[in-house]
Amino acid sequence: MSAVAIVRALLAGHAPLLALVPAARIFAGAAPQGAELPLVSVTRVYGEEISTVARRQAGKTMRTRVQVTVLVKDPGGYAASDKILKAAALGAGVHTGNVLSYHVKAILPYGEGPDLPVGDDKIHEKSRDFMVTYSEPI
Repeated sequence: MSAVAIVRALLAGHAPLLALVPAARIFAGAAPQGAELPLVSVTRVYGEEISTVARRQAGKTMRTRVQVTVLVKDPGGYAASDKILKAAALGAGVHTGNVLSYHVKAILPYGEGPDLPVGDDKIHEKSRDFMVTYSEPI
């Protein structure tokens, strides 16, 4: 859940996204049923430890794929979800440094998901992925 917490913290402090979705509706993990829309959900797709030969470090380095999903009730089309998904890209550059209690080595964009068909509930769902490389204490 560490990479999820890192990305959620960055999103919750990213002004372009906060102009569209309040921080209280940016969730680490699945959003609760009935949560007010629009919202953003941050989940882990998979992760792996990057091993060293000696394995004597004070911490371990992880590489985790994280998915950021935008849910919008927008009967006029995909415009609102497109705008929020673009804001959730975290801007230009590679994000590094300390976030929460983790040392982030890199957060890189890792593609966008497909537009999911809208059901009877008229909720539009789109996603983008990030590859998060970070160190954490053992």
